Amino acid sequence: MSLVYEFSPRLLSETSPTAPGDEGTHSGGEELLGLDSHHGEDTAHGEHAHTNSHYVALLFFFIMIVLGALCKTLLVGTKVPYTVALLLVGLGIGVLNCTVDLGDPLGKSIDQWETIDPHLLLFAFLPGLIFESAFSMEWHTFRKCLSQVTLLATVGVLIGQGLVALFVKYVFPYDWSWNFSLLVGA
Repeated sequence: MSLVYEFSPRLLSETSPTAPGDEGTHSGGEELLGLDSHHGEDTAHGEHAHTNSHYVALLFFFIMIVLGALCKTLLVGTKVPYTVALLLVGLGIGVLNCTVDLGDPLGKSIDQWETIDPHLLLFAFLPGLIFESAFSMEWHTFRKCLSQVTLLATVGVLIGQGLVALFVKYVFPYDWSWNFSLLVGA
């Protein structure tokens, strides 16, 4: 209940500061949520004009979905891995965005995705990726390899941590404590 109240447009409009002379045009909270009455129109504030462009971020997202489906279709019968093809497409679009002016909607959309909060990206896409991996996993193969996976995930990690800690402790000239060396090894 508190989350709904905390992010309601009325609460944001009551508490958000407005610039002098902007009292009657719109509230800051409605614009923040994309609910302002000038949806999609150019509005003038003082000496500058802006466009409400909350939808622009979706343009690059949908273009990448189409390109991903196209890559998947074109790679049928080839030995090129799908993830490598997606990496190359992403690198190509990144280089293209840096070298060529892609115009207002597409360039703006790519810029918004380049500056997205990493936590938002992680929380939005990681659950789906984990679910897809778990859903497509072959249970019989996993059960057969479970003892080896457990051994590597416990003893293997501890051995790796210890070797890195030894390297850090005796090779680096910083005279770090064992606790800090083990922390770096982790």
